[in-house]
Amino acid sequence: MSIKKEVQVAVESNDKIKVQSVLETLINQDKDLPEFEFEQNLNYAAGELSNNNIELFDEDNSDMDLNTPKENWNTDLWQTTRSKLKYNFSKEKAEFIIKIMKYLRQKGVPEFQPISKSSSSEHSDTILVAVAAVVLCAVLAFVFFRKNK
Repeated sequence: MSIKKEVQVAVESNDKIKVQSVLETLINQDKDLPEFEFEQNLNYAAGELSNNNIELFDEDNSDMDLNTPKENWNTDLWQTTRSKLKYNFSKEKAEFIIKIMKYLRQKGVPEFQPISKSSSSEHSDTILVAVAAVVLCAVLAFVFFRKNK
């Protein structure tokens, strides 16, 4: 795992809102990665901003129950927490969404399982073959119609 370049750039700007926005985007990408990177990037950003006397986190506005029993943790709760975090980037909500993501991955929820590089590569290969086929058809059609003129 490493600190994302976009997180580093946002942190260097010392713009709390920009950093929060980049981290919020990372949450969506994170659920497909082999290792969750959000937590490491969050801790990096909080530490670096703190060194510049900027607090990354907002005070929690208590607009949701962060003590929801684990048996009720599901993708809807993850989505709700993500939405609430967007409007109130509190440390409590950030820590809660990390716990939910780890739990959902452990439970085998499909949306939280890593996408393997091989399946991603196979998908790219399929797209490449499809594009090549379309180009070949276009060239053959051009040659055919030009020949018949």
